[in-house]
Amino acid sequence: YDELDPFASDIDLRLARLERLMERRPDLVSRVLLRQNPNNVAEWHRRSKLFGDNKPKMFEVYAEALQTVDPRVAEPTCFTLWVEFAKAYEAEGDLESARLIFQQGTETNFKKVDSLARIWCEYGEFELRQENYDEALELLRDATANSVPKRTADINTIRFNNDDLSSQSRLFKSTRLWSFLVDLEESLGSLATTKATYERMIELKVVTPQVMLNYAKMLEENNYFEDSFRVYEKAISVFKFPEVTPVWRTYIEKFLTRYGGSKVERTRDLFEQVI
Repeated sequence: YDELDPFASDIDLRLARLERLMERRPDLVSRVLLRQNPNNVAEWHRRSKLFGDNKPKMFEVYAEALQTVDPRVAEPTCFTLWVEFAKAYEAEGDLESARLIFQQGTETNFKKVDSLARIWCEYGEFELRQENYDEALELLRDATANSVPKRTADINTIRFNNDDLSSQSRLFKSTRLWSFLVDLEESLGSLATTKATYERMIELKVVTPQVMLNYAKMLEENNYFEDSFRVYEKAISVFKFPEVTPVWRTYIEKFLTRYGGSKVERTRDLFEQVI
């Protein structure tokens, strides 16, 4: 047996090394994949989960990801790195670090405007989860107001899909961001601020038929019936068939419910327009 001891020890050492290698395999494979493609967002997320119980290491992975990934290349999911990093800090109760990550995300020049808009929306949702309702509302007000160019000419010429421009310069064209703001205005703001936000959306041409329907409904619920009808008229002038069909259907239904047969000429004009 003494003669076999060195051999046995060597076997034990080799097995221990193999076991250690197998334990490290996910980490090593992840490193290879990221070396091949540093902009592999999904792999960065998978790598962070390898160290889920080791929070400092997980934070280190996300920090490395933000320094490595090119936001002009790693679309359309690149923004999720900032979001999940911030949420990881939030889960640990480190709210200031979470805010810092969100703020860094809002300053990042993504290729697609929607990525930047999603960062802002997630930032707002974060503040809502902390029950910082006023802060969430002001955050979105600032994000939208500060993104609008001061020159009318720029408002009219800047295109949402012009990826040659920075995402920050095109953010004011984001229907997603404005829709989130107007939802917050309806819940947390006043009737006046909500109307002003809807009107600004119309002015900037970031409305959809559904947004116009929501605007008209809000006015109707507050007994501004003629104003709500003017919103329908505006939507009809902006949108074409078939996307305008729900607007026409709702407009005629609401008009008939409100006036019945008391405004025959106006009712006839509506039906003639829709035909």
